[in-house]
Amino acid sequence: MLPDANLSERVVNAFSALGFTPGLLVGNSFSIEATPEVFQNVFGVLPQLGSDGRVRDRSSKGAGRSAALSNLPLERLPPTLRALVQAVIFSEPPAFGPGTMP
Repeated sequence: MLPDANLSERVVNAFSALGFTPGLLVGNSFSIEATPEVFQNVFGVLPQLGSDGRVRDRSSKGAGRSAALSNLPLERLPPTLRALVQAVIFSEPPAFGPGTMP
């Protein structure tokens, strides 16, 4: 089932207005890109790529040892946008390729 085109456009435009660069809508999802500071302003987390390829919150104490971020907190999104978004995630790094084989 395809998402409602009008709602999808509203969500993409809302993330753009928050300072993100949205990717193309594919099915019911799209990517967003921005500086770490934009993520911090919008979601309250300051992302940093860890040596294991996972994104961690460097604003947390002991950020080098902090748990990997997967689902971002939605509480700080504007209420009208939050009502339309199920999740914002950082994808896990691939489980294949160099360094993953014994």
